[in-house]
Amino acid sequence: MKTSRFDLLMTSIDDSLLEESLQPCTGSRKLYKYIIRTAACLCLIIGSLFLLHQQPATAPNENSVHAKDLQAFDYDLPMLEGHTYSVDYALYDYGDEHSTPLAEAILTTPDNHTYIVRSLKTSASTDISGMTVQTEPLIWAYGPLEFRLCTSQSSSYISWYSSEMQLQYCISANTDTSTLLQTAADIVKILGYQMAISPEGATDIVYQTFLYKGLTVSETSFVWNGTTFRFRMASTMDVSIPFEDISGTTALFQNRRSCEVLWCPAEVFISQDGGGKIIWFDVVPGLLYSLTTEDTVEEELLLSMAEDLFIPAQDNN
Repeated sequence: MKTSRFDLLMTSIDDSLLEESLQPCTGSRKLYKYIIRTAACLCLIIGSLFLLHQQPATAPNENSVHAKDLQAFDYDLPMLEGHTYSVDYALYDYGDEHSTPLAEAILTTPDNHTYIVRSLKTSASTDISGMTVQTEPLIWAYGPLEFRLCTSQSSSYISWYSSEMQLQYCISANTDTSTLLQTAADIVKILGYQMAISPEGATDIVYQTFLYKGLTVSETSFVWNGTTFRFRMASTMDVSIPFEDISGTTALFQNRRSCEVLWCPAEVFISQDGGGKIIWFDVVPGLLYSLTTEDTVEEELLLSMAEDLFIPAQDNN
């Protein structure tokens, strides 16, 4: 509250009223003085509340910057412009151990949902969310990247670290996790990474992650050339064979054979109705995969699609 406005409010009470309030009062005169004093206090309280309401909820952001300021530090958040979002940027000091400031992009969607995207140059993964996590994070991997979904009482965030670029990322919002996941998948793709994996030309892409058989499963469903597919991934500490089937399908498959997806042991199933699934296991990082469809599909197409979607976590030696 500005001092001049506060002084004006405090001096707006007549001194004569204060002097009269010190005089002995009896009867109706006492009641009258009580009413006057009460009214004066109410005016002071209401005026104070009005002035407080006029103040912004937070101090003005003195760190507001433009896209070129982020680009000067080699941040890629300006790539988010022109993708149905309105974007505001900021740079913040993030401790003496970080020579480069933390970059932030505040995205507002056409339906007025707000997402905060942060990035920090750092030599190791670190928490830049600013949130207190109240549940165990869901952790999953795509290729060399590890994603984390963390939730608090009223908000949630997704984070990942790029060791190649030495950049830590975080996307947070006051929304449910399914909405955050779907929007985050789009944001991650714009920034040049992959979370929701689908083939070129796919439509109706829906992304989600959840617990299944004690594992964190990430799933991307999509339609490609009129066929609906469901692609799943999960990390596991159990590297034994036979490996876990995370497809979740209850369909009956009459035809089954062993095969490989690149170098990974795999099994492919085809039903008499035409539906199919393929499951495979990348043993070294401990990553399980499945690709299923209830539509009619040729075994060769199912295997080819699996190889296209498979992003190895390590080079094939």
